[in-house]
Amino acid sequence: MAIALWKRSPAIARVAFLWALIYPTLGMLQRDRAERIGWQVVNERNHSPVRLEAKPSFGNILVWKVIYEADGRFYIDAVRAGQKLTVYPGTSVAKLNMERAFPWLHEDSQQAKDIARFSWFSDGFVALSEENNKRIIDVRYSIVPNELNALWSIVLKEGAAGNEHVAYLTHRRSSVEDRQRFYDMLFERSKGDQSTERK
Repeated sequence: MAIALWKRSPAIARVAFLWALIYPTLGMLQRDRAERIGWQVVNERNHSPVRLEAKPSFGNILVWKVIYEADGRFYIDAVRAGQKLTVYPGTSVAKLNMERAFPWLHEDSQQAKDIARFSWFSDGFVALSEENNKRIIDVRYSIVPNELNALWSIVLKEGAAGNEHVAYLTHRRSSVEDRQRFYDMLFERSKGDQSTERK
């Protein structure tokens, strides 16, 4: 199909090819800007993180979710990397501690294997849900980037058979309020009470 497009309209194909080269590079530059601001926030909080990453928010490379791990917790903020750099302070959550969270879970059970797989998939950015103490969330992605409403999670069942799997859930529904907060960040319509501009 790409070859047919190239033959019919070489100008459009060239523009598309150029965009395919430029967009990932622009994304990397934006990620680096967001991470640089994330490190400024870390220094202001006097934290010593194990790691810090910036993840793009839904469908754009302008607003980023910045996550870092320090002292057994994940700290989550949003950064808008536009002409001005704006930080939207977020929240924090304890990193998952399997022994403390699930003392009843056998390490050779299927559920334990599923947790290990989910943790690998989530690059270790996993925490216990604050609403359900048997639900493990991937803290890297959410509709509102400075919040913890995970897009996917797994739920354990105490007393499950040794070969029983966890339940895998997706959480793609978002409220009108969630979308409004996200769009306000994306289009810089409202900075919120605690947001700060950076250089």
